Amino acid sequence: MVPRLLIDTSPLRESPAFARLWWGLGLSSLGTQLTVVAVGLEVYDLTGTLGYDVYGYSQNQIINDVLDLYERHLAFLYMQQTQPGDSDLSDGAEPERTWSEDN
Repeated sequence: MVPRLLIDTSPLRESPAFARLWWGLGLSSLGTQLTVVAVGLEVYDLTGTLGYDVYGYSQNQIINDVLDLYERHLAFLYMQQTQPGDSDLSDGAEPERTWSEDN
């Protein structure tokens, strides 16, 4: 018989309750990881950046990064200002409201 090198799976076979718990925890962990990825993608889609944690950055690095982001923002605003046409696409229309108030 070949020895088991990875894990002992006998508890999963012997106890159906433990097997259900084990599989449930595994699926829960998978769902948590998918949520982490989905939220990161949603933030990237909405803001164009994944964001970052400043832990481990020096004060000088953080200041330089904030100034760089500010300069990029100013360049973006300048480009928007110099584009032909109006940035307001609503043509003065009232916003459409699709909800109804409860009476």
